[in-house]
Amino acid sequence: MKEFVIEVPEKQSLFFKELIQNLGFNISDEISNFNFDISEENIKLVRDRIATVKPCGTLDWDDARKRIKVD
Repeated sequence: MKEFVIEVPEKQSLFFKELIQNLGFNISDEISNFNFDISEENIKLVRDRIATVKPCGTLDWDDARKRIKVD
């Protein structure tokens, strides 16, 4: 079986997914399908940042979405 990677504009992504699925093809938009080599140093850095994040400096998704302005 062949695999293809296709870039689709965000505005058309839902239509494209439905079209491909209706044609009977498998579709995956998960980045987990790709293999990335991440160094232990980078893994440690991310884990350290997660452990030291200050909750008062973050917003939940609903509040963040309200602050985003799209033209």
